[in-house]
Amino acid sequence: MKSVTPDSTVAAGNPVLPVHAADPHLVLLDGRYWLYCTDAGVYDGVASFESGQPRKTTPGFAAWSSRDLVNWQFEGQILRFGTDVSWAKGHDWAPAMAFRNGRYYLYFCADSQIGVAVGDSPKGPFKDALGKPLIPFRDDMSAIDPMPFIDDDGRAFLHFGAVPGYWLEGKIKHMRTHLSVWELAPDMVTLIGQEHPTITTAKEPGEAWHNLHHIEAPLCFKRQGIYYLMWSAGHCTSRDERDAYRVNVATSDSPLGPWRVRDEWNPVLSSRREMD
Repeated sequence: MKSVTPDSTVAAGNPVLPVHAADPHLVLLDGRYWLYCTDAGVYDGVASFESGQPRKTTPGFAAWSSRDLVNWQFEGQILRFGTDVSWAKGHDWAPAMAFRNGRYYLYFCADSQIGVAVGDSPKGPFKDALGKPLIPFRDDMSAIDPMPFIDDDGRAFLHFGAVPGYWLEGKIKHMRTHLSVWELAPDMVTLIGQEHPTITTAKEPGEAWHNLHHIEAPLCFKRQGIYYLMWSAGHCTSRDERDAYRVNVATSDSPLGPWRVRDEWNPVLSSRREMD
């Protein structure tokens, strides 16, 4: 891995970031693109990432910015677990940014919980908004992968969740089989009403949990009056076409659903399987 410093700029080419990173969330704020990722700028190599132990920095999140989507400036770490977020220890995954009320709201995963931090700049510093998780730990790992969405009428929503599937079989009391959405209050840190299910992965009565398809990472957007919900499904290492890791889409007349899975369009993207 190439080392980076807060003053370094990465020139055109792939990979965009010279660090171990995943789950990119790109937003355009005040004429500049901002990129937030799992682990980007926090871990200094694959071994560090896989062990869950950063070597040079504390767990948390960093930011990268660009004016042209080609050259990227490392903006440094913007949120640190243990200091900026006292309850978070590790498993710093899937950050997502929203701008509202003149402030920036960073939603993130920590220890299979969803938190929210607030700052006055897209590069922070960010501080824990609640002093506790927005959505607490669930033993089925369904409290991960938050993605905010602000509708044209000003209502805000948080889509989130995962259905982990077979590796939790026999280890938990209850497993949700759907992704979720919850309405956010105008303050962006308070949940309104009840949690709503969105995309469901079916399990027939008596069927083994290992047959349950893994789904995660919902993303909602609106185009020409129609709401689109995209999510990831399948397994990264599967060589079976039916269970390849992929991105699917559904549509609705409301950000709360109900959702129509568009089989005629799916999968939107699909991973390449290993060749014999």
